[in-house]
Amino acid sequence: MSLTNAELKQIEEHIEEHIKSNIGSWIGDIPFSKSQYFNEIELIERMVRVEEELKNQRELMLIGFEQSNKRFEDIQKYMDKRFEVMQENMDKRFEQVDKRFEVIQENMDKRFEQVDRNFEIIQKYMDKRFEQVDRNFEITQKNMDKHFEMIQNSMDKRFEDVNSRFTMMFTFMSLGFTILAAMMTIFKFLA
Repeated sequence: MSLTNAELKQIEEHIEEHIKSNIGSWIGDIPFSKSQYFNEIELIERMVRVEEELKNQRELMLIGFEQSNKRFEDIQKYMDKRFEVMQENMDKRFEQVDKRFEVIQENMDKRFEQVDRNFEIIQKYMDKRFEQVDRNFEITQKNMDKHFEMIQNSMDKRFEDVNSRFTMMFTFMSLGFTILAAMMTIFKFLA
């Protein structure tokens, strides 16, 4: 927890006011003699030196707080940059996966078109010769459509699982980096 300049100034003013208001009673309780007079002057000089040292300590504390804040800002910038790079890498990988899926889909479409053409040729031939065989091919076609739909659903589920794993991995990595940054900050502050 860092104190602001206003809070530090308020603490300094409070200490100064307390010393000023009580110094007369502290000094007044002492019986007065020449040796005590010199002791009193020496005491006042020491108090002035203590006040100056307190002022110097306050300035050093302010410098330390400014350096800590700068370090925190540097760490934050570094972490933001790393997260941006990681996000860019993940985006590139997802784009590559999307391209692969597009290529696979195109290949499947081409193969299905070829299969459809072959079925049309066979269908024409079989229409001429065997009506019963035509019925069997229609049943086979329906079964294949169901099977391809099941395969597509299975692939969709697998991709959703991969996506959820990536999301979970990113969440754990973000949490890990956050904990790491907090621990680094705490150890720097304690050191």
